Amino acid sequence: MTQNINSKLVEIQDKPTTPIFTFMMVFGMLGAFTLATLQRMDWWLSHNAYQQEHMIEMLHKLDFIGIFTVTTLATFASFHIVQMSFNIYFLWVFAKHTEQKLGPGRFLLLLVIALYLPWVMTYFDLMRQSNLFDMYIISPAMMLCTIIGCYMVFPPVPKSAVGAGNIRPRNEIFRRGQRADPLDKYIANPYTFIGVFAAVQVLLHLWCTIGFTDYFKPMKGYDVWMLVPALLSALVGYGLGKVFLQSATAHFKEGPLTLAALKRYYELLELDVNHDEALRGTARTLGLPYEKVREWVAKNKGKLRVK
Repeated sequence: MTQNINSKLVEIQDKPTTPIFTFMMVFGMLGAFTLATLQRMDWWLSHNAYQQEHMIEMLHKLDFIGIFTVTTLATFASFHIVQMSFNIYFLWVFAKHTEQKLGPGRFLLLLVIALYLPWVMTYFDLMRQSNLFDMYIISPAMMLCTIIGCYMVFPPVPKSAVGAGNIRPRNEIFRRGQRADPLDKYIANPYTFIGVFAAVQVLLHLWCTIGFTDYFKPMKGYDVWMLVPALLSALVGYGLGKVFLQSATAHFKEGPLTLAALKRYYELLELDVNHDEALRGTARTLGLPYEKVREWVAKNKGKLRVK
């Protein structure tokens, strides 16, 4: 195995942690929608959505707290329960998977960039479109585009294509047969989800501009995203994902034995073996010196887990 390894042979394993930041984002969307329904919806949206004229005014006053508040609330705001439901669904699909691949630390960095960088891009994009200065933008769509960019670097891989490893997870040790994962057929082509996301955002845009029925009336003066900032956000997320991937695979230059030792060490940890016993078990299994295994594990601490 060389440093220029084919990326198709690499799988970044999930971090066995609860996607706490994804849960927080879901609760944020629910909370923002609840606040809007407790007040008059049009008043709440007009005071908490992103508007270029208002942003320019706050920049002249150096009102950074106001800028932070508006951009945060505009990200979480929804003008209808249908829009909120779709946003929560896409957040769960893309953010949960990405957080479990990256771990909470890296995902938090991605999330901070995803929350605020798209609005910076929106500001400069609207500066060349003065006819849109009065428009309100409400939606997490551009934030989701950043996460989707990173998701494209770490797409889900069906278990049938990779396998579960030599050691079964704790809850499968006494199973005689291995059942087919029912999700395999849905995640075989994860880019299908991205296509659905794009189609829904186009429909939401049309809903805002022209409406569909008397119930789904148009939201004149509102929109859910800007095309150029959304595409740039996806590129930023993709680039950040590539940086994370490069960091994760940097230790390949030390050879396949290092990767095998790290893989066995993490498998033993998942069986509730403590750190020291996992080191000793890895050394015994692969016939390696205990000190060398400990050195490799310490060097890999904090990196993405590669399989």
